[in-house]
Amino acid sequence: MSTCIDGSIAADAACAAFIAWAALLGARDAILGRIDNVLSLGAIPFALSLRAGALGADAFYCGIIGMASMAALMMPPYLIRAAGAGDVKMAAAMGAALGIRAVPYVILGSLAALLPVWLLSRVIVRRGRPPSEVPFGAVLALGGAFDAGFCGVMP
Repeated sequence: MSTCIDGSIAADAACAAFIAWAALLGARDAILGRIDNVLSLGAIPFALSLRAGALGADAFYCGIIGMASMAALMMPPYLIRAAGAGDVKMAAAMGAALGIRAVPYVILGSLAALLPVWLLSRVIVRRGRPPSEVPFGAVLALGGAFDAGFCGVMP
């Protein structure tokens, strides 16, 4: 089942809202170097309740597993201090919103975005910050937008 390509107004609205949320968090991380808890953690119960109400119990469980998977994938960069706690929380919220089936596509989109985002953040936005810092929020936002906009593999 596709969320953004199936033509339903509700699915298209949910997709647009997700992409806007991801873009907001990605931009905040790229510019300010932080992701607010209210924006990342607050999205988890919203996404899970939306999945449960609109798509049923199976989609809810896919969201729970997606949330845990995305958070687990961000733990190694967090533990070596390459990513911040906000990045882990944003990844968990993305997993809750997109579900487990989207995880490989988010990873693929994020890997494709990693170098361009790092270069842009060094040249344009984050002058003076350590060169090792990567705004993972922006990378995750592009990876999630890749899935939501092009692959649409929900639930």
